[in-house]
Amino acid sequence: FYNDIYESVRAAKTEIYVSNVDERLFVKTLGDFAKVHVDRIIALKNVTYKILIKEGDNYTPGAAYAEYRTIPKELFSSVPFYVYAKKLAIMVFDDEPSIISLNYPSVAEAYKVQFLDMWNRSSKSQIDNMITGL
Repeated sequence: FYNDIYESVRAAKTEIYVSNVDERLFVKTLGDFAKVHVDRIIALKNVTYKILIKEGDNYTPGAAYAEYRTIPKELFSSVPFYVYAKKLAIMVFDDEPSIISLNYPSVAEAYKVQFLDMWNRSSKSQIDNMITGL
């Protein structure tokens, strides 16, 4: 999945939107590959990365390449989604993590609109004391 993200966005200027993120789950699932992914995304100068996390969360390992904002706890869902390169991925972190990946531009666009609405309503105020790094 992360190889698909990288390969899909590395050639063209693009945005990546990630909503309902608990970065601890992502890092745990990725293991040692988390650092590989972070390093290669940092190297891309053509990608804008925006991530919505839960109000009160301050763990932001992607702070070197991503902008984080918080959403209220009551609006936070435990099912994150990625919008990238006209694709949508929905992630389920059960005992065995699952990714539902859709290559349907119209569906990805609908989720992008939803993400941007949440982004515009989100807060930067609690991002001051973040814990960064892997």
